[in-house]
Amino acid sequence: MKDEYLYVQEAAKIAGCSAKTLYRRMNDGQLPYKTGKNHRRLIRKMDALSVSTNISVDAGPKQPLNDERLKRIEQKLDELFAMQERLLALYRPGSLSALVSKHKRS
Repeated sequence: MKDEYLYVQEAAKIAGCSAKTLYRRMNDGQLPYKTGKNHRRLIRKMDALSVSTNISVDAGPKQPLNDERLKRIEQKLDELFAMQERLLALYRPGSLSALVSKHKRS
């Protein structure tokens, strides 16, 4: 089966991002491309689809890193939720007059 190639604008539509983002990834070496006869860049359709799902087509060895990152994000979320609860507990006024006194201008 032959690879299908797309121009950058077409690939950006499939990927759900801007052409500028794709150019940035190509320049950083994160997205492979080839140059066509008219000197325009061409991206494999599969590579454009992998950008849209935010995963690499051959994501095998990268998977544990993603799991570790997800765990760190979940831990940070737990910390933020706990902090939010503490802040809400500090803010809760006992009565309407207590609420008014917290927001009274001096």
